[in-house]
Amino acid sequence: MIKAVLFDLFETLITERNRTIIPGSVVAERLGLDERASTAQWRARMQARMIGTFPDYASVLVDICSALGAPANMEAIRRLQEERVASHAELFYNLDPNVLDMLEKIRAMGIKTGLVSNASCEEITAWEDSPLSKLIDAAVFSCEVGFTKPGPEIYLTACEQLGVDPRECIYVGDGGSNELPGAAALGMKIRRATWFTDQFPEEYRINHDQKWDVNYPKLRTPAELLEEIRNRGMNTLVTATQHLSQPCEPLPVKDCRVRHEGKENGKKRHFRMRRENS
Repeated sequence: MIKAVLFDLFETLITERNRTIIPGSVVAERLGLDERASTAQWRARMQARMIGTFPDYASVLVDICSALGAPANMEAIRRLQEERVASHAELFYNLDPNVLDMLEKIRAMGIKTGLVSNASCEEITAWEDSPLSKLIDAAVFSCEVGFTKPGPEIYLTACEQLGVDPRECIYVGDGGSNELPGAAALGMKIRRATWFTDQFPEEYRINHDQKWDVNYPKLRTPAELLEEIRNRGMNTLVTATQHLSQPCEPLPVKDCRVRHEGKENGKKRHFRMRRENS
């Protein structure tokens, strides 16, 4: 029986397709850095950004300047920080009404909703005030818990907060960060959301399809997920652990502890539960 649906964030509930992106060349120029060296340093900090090592975009830029032996232009960094935060905030308000309708109807069925996202701190500053946050029962962000997909800890954290076993969940995502096999390995039923990625350039779609189509059925619209849940079609979906012929012991959800819990200033939280009466 399906008790919860866990969603990815980017290109599943929101899309960056039309986000204003500051090119790496512009960032390097405004900071007086070599573009190639700056880009390499940015990429080298990807995992650290995702697990919350850096509290904001500005601190990443300061660290890159230091690594390259360049003075940190704090005024330029402040402006870049503001621009990046603003560009991501737009995503949480320019929402697809079909996505909101899907979430409302899933919850009306008595099924819990969760969010599991690899995200850096500055990318989610607008989450709490977004209409999405009112429709998600537990949101788990990598920068707040210190775990990333496709590792099991971040999925198990979400399941713990929702009070469900992973095998009672559907996981819906576009496939980035190897999230789909990560969720399937825990026994979740998988659907690949393509309602946003189908709008991307052909080259992107071809690469994405080649990687994910073999194993995971597509959902081309949010309404298709609702239809499958209503028809109980999700109960027949093959998962990565369905080859087990005998019942297995419950997965150790309660053993998954979040390393940032109780950190000073309260900014690193165990999880984000939906606010009551909101």
